[in-house]
Amino acid sequence: MRAMDVLVTLSLALVACGASLQQPARAPQPPNAFVIVPYPPPAARVETLPRPPNPAAVWVDGQWSWGGAGWSWTPGAWVEPPPGGRFAAWALELDGQLRFAPASWRDASGRELGPPRALVTAVGQESGQGDAPRCP
Repeated sequence: MRAMDVLVTLSLALVACGASLQQPARAPQPPNAFVIVPYPPPAARVETLPRPPNPAAVWVDGQWSWGGAGWSWTPGAWVEPPPGGRFAAWALELDGQLRFAPASWRDASGRELGPPRALVTAVGQESGQGDAPRCP
């Protein structure tokens, strides 16, 4: 009986923790979006997600961005996607050199769109505080 209790509890936890967030439609990163970086970003920061502000909002995870001399954190946020916009998540590639493409919004033809305004941002460390070490 004890094993069954554990199995039921674990199953319920997986269902509860596996609830999906409203995610934006996805787009690939085009090859010209990548820049060479000297080292990978730090691990993602832990953030607490606020409630969605409205049914049209989608969640975009917090992410590190390369600024030319170091990595800086942008908190996750609920946003309303631009009309016809698809989200290209940040990406790393290793092809002899480490290359990074920042997250961006793209139209159906792959052209970059301006980012939507954050409706509600994640609760956690603020952007710009405790940024990753910079290159000398």
